[in-house]
Amino acid sequence: MFAKPLLRDARFKKSKFRNSKSKSSRSESFISESFISESSISKSSEFKQVVLKSPGRTGQLRVQPVSRVEAFEFDRAVNLYTKSYRGQTISKTSECYALLKFCFLESWFGYNRSITLKELAARANRPTSKASRLMTKGVAEGRYIASPEGRYLPSFGIAQDVAKWLQASQIPFSLTAGNFCIQVDVSYFRFAINYLLVQQQHTENLGATAHVLMLQLIKRELIHGLKSTATDLSAALKISKSTVSDTLHLLIEKGYVITEADTHDDRRIMLWLNLSEAHSKGLDELLRVFFARNE
Repeated sequence: MFAKPLLRDARFKKSKFRNSKSKSSRSESFISESFISESSISKSSEFKQVVLKSPGRTGQLRVQPVSRVEAFEFDRAVNLYTKSYRGQTISKTSECYALLKFCFLESWFGYNRSITLKELAARANRPTSKASRLMTKGVAEGRYIASPEGRYLPSFGIAQDVAKWLQASQIPFSLTAGNFCIQVDVSYFRFAINYLLVQQQHTENLGATAHVLMLQLIKRELIHGLKSTATDLSAALKISKSTVSDTLHLLIEKGYVITEADTHDDRRIMLWLNLSEAHSKGLDELLRVFFARNE
């Protein structure tokens, strides 16, 4: 299934560049469908011309489509990630905190064991000092409990939140009396951790919101073969239009997303992943491991 690359080379016909460039020369106006100005299309077109000369790659469905079961399981994992992102309270936009949180959730709700700062930092591949600051803040806000032995457990509040996220994501789980113990397939938390580790390796200073937007594009574009606009992402993630717009401008500026006018309606601006070959291979492996976990 994964014999061929997940993402294809970013090659576009020159005529598309000419059409895109001519459209971008129109009077600048706010496009309600995508929240991206005409000037942004012009910048995107210039970037795509540069991509032709580089090993950039743009997203596409895999040659062998996923099964309905695989797509459903992937949707569960993405939905849990999204619910957790919207539930961040300690550090709303920190990708480091998002990673540490999933490592913590994996340890307690996946393996039903508490975790030390050293173990947490090692799992997240982050400095112990960073883990200490965020967990200390979490304890102060009542999200986590620190034992006298230096191990961390979830508060009743976070256990309730996780139960709600799992239920909303249609992920089966069981409850154990005492200790706020929820038992769930650890692979969903592991997927979130591995996704952020791949992103950490191939991106720089994007923030938690950018990663959740990119994951939604992966879901729509690679798994379901859907086109995406900024409106689609805002509706799917239940994130404000202004936040989606600002984050997309960051992703476009850094080259991880490119835009293209819809061939049927040039008022609609389509969003496509544009990742390096190494980044693409990292996501390939991420999906391979996730889909193979029940084989």
